[in-house]
Amino acid sequence: MPGGSPEPGESWPETLERELHEELGLHLATAGHFKPFALHVRTTSTGAAINFHHRGVFLDLPRPPTAPPTLASPDTAGWRWFDLRTDDKTHLSPAVHAVLAL
Repeated sequence: MPGGSPEPGESWPETLERELHEELGLHLATAGHFKPFALHVRTTSTGAAINFHHRGVFLDLPRPPTAPPTLASPDTAGWRWFDLRTDDKTHLSPAVHAVLAL
């Protein structure tokens, strides 16, 4: 998931558009439904104890017809479009599962 914070005076949609462009090279034409979330993560993926609070916005974003299905990015470990209706949810991170359960 792209990460970042709103700049002064920037709305969530503006922040998301900027972050998607900066981190993934995408330009938003339309945005779907925003779902704010807050998570408290107590362990890493290896089971080590941590105390991490993550706040953000989950967006159901329609895939632009010209967007590639996957893309390498210097800011991420790679990404791909995911269709919540048809794709296998077992491959999603625990954070995404928690957001979807909200």
